[in-house]
Amino acid sequence: MVGDSTNVFNERTSGSESAVQESLLEIVAGLTGRVVITTFASNVARLKTVGAVAKAHGRDVVLLGRSMHRIYNIARATGYLDDFPRVIDEDDAESLPKDKILILCTGCQGEYRAALSRIGRSEHRNITLSEGDTVIFSSKMIPGNEISLSHLFNQLALKNIDIITEKDAFVHVSGHPGQEDLAAMYALIRPEIAVPVHGEARHLKRHKEFALKAGVSRALAPSNGDVIELAPNGPRIIDYAPFGRLTLDGDVLISAGAGAIVERRKLSEQGLVMVSLMLNLDGSMMLDPLIRFRGLPAEEDLFLDELLDVCEEAVEKMKARDRLDDEKVEDAVRIGIRRHTRKTLGKNPLVDVMITCEDDLEN
Repeated sequence: MVGDSTNVFNERTSGSESAVQESLLEIVAGLTGRVVITTFASNVARLKTVGAVAKAHGRDVVLLGRSMHRIYNIARATGYLDDFPRVIDEDDAESLPKDKILILCTGCQGEYRAALSRIGRSEHRNITLSEGDTVIFSSKMIPGNEISLSHLFNQLALKNIDIITEKDAFVHVSGHPGQEDLAAMYALIRPEIAVPVHGEARHLKRHKEFALKAGVSRALAPSNGDVIELAPNGPRIIDYAPFGRLTLDGDVLISAGAGAIVERRKLSEQGLVMVSLMLNLDGSMMLDPLIRFRGLPAEEDLFLDELLDVCEEAVEKMKARDRLDDEKVEDAVRIGIRRHTRKTLGKNPLVDVMITCEDDLEN
């Protein structure tokens, strides 16, 4: 049995979807305006719950968001949501009375391009909300999304739209099993091997311990990339596979942590300074440095003069023998520019230093 570990520290059951349905039925019964319910599109059980709520209150359903349409169509094609109420096109939503429509949409985590965020910004082409309408966030706020969700809440509040979250009413139940759920599952399945997944290292370790206490004879808490043999002598780790996020950069698939991606991110945040130095054979400057900068909040002429002084001072302070070493000259100029830019602008830019020597020109 390969099992979810995310909620393993919860000693109780995570709760029942049917209880959420009962609560939503009661909440929606008291609403007369438009009702918007936002949740994870992948939660097919919640889609079924929302469909039952809409049907019970005589509301047609409007689906908003590509992922919501995609999951709905897949669920219908594979035999789920067979008792779902009528789904109408968003183009026809404005023609229906407010108390006869329920909008099921993406954006429960405040994603900027999701349907609900576009509604909040009054940028959705078909759907608008106004005073008397209600938005129900049938989901849990994922850590890290607090700022984007707070911004969305405020946008809706400024339109006098009522907001209901899991903190206000029972509108969400976790899909991750608590200890009571795990115990019941192990009692039903009675596996010989447990492989905890989906969680941080502490969750997987705790789940392994719990599985062994629940009567499973063997368990293994893996790490990302572990290749596990289950039989005949398993579970045991027999190999390691590369893992992590990939990014399509142009036509090339590379790691999301590759140098090119990290460098472009830093360019966007900190800016760039380019310096071209022409040095004599003794390491002294042949000409004034040529400097250009991009993406820095500075007055061009004044800042360039400051950087010229920084470059000249950095080279002049070097020992004579060190000025003959291109790498040392590059480091001295780079450090000087970064130090000055941090002090004056609060930025730590990328600095590219190019050196041309007198003998290079002769060749």
